[in-house]
Amino acid sequence: MASNPSSSAAGGGGDHGGARLEDLALDKVAEAADAVAAASSAGEVVRAIHAVAAIVFPVDSATVAGTVDEPFRSQGSR
Repeated sequence: MASNPSSSAAGGGGDHGGARLEDLALDKVAEAADAVAAASSAGEVVRAIHAVAAIVFPVDSATVAGTVDEPFRSQGSR
């Protein structure tokens, strides 16, 4: 599953930084797919998917810290 046919196309442009980022993302997706296939718990699946999401959707945690209101936080502990 680690092979990705589009990775060869990613290197063919003038945007080498973008190509490297795309290659990194595709590699992480392949790693996550392998990890999900071999996962023995839901936690392992979540960690694999989170690793991809963190690359594809980078979020500065300091920017969003404290944005969840208290009523929503307490719902998770019910």
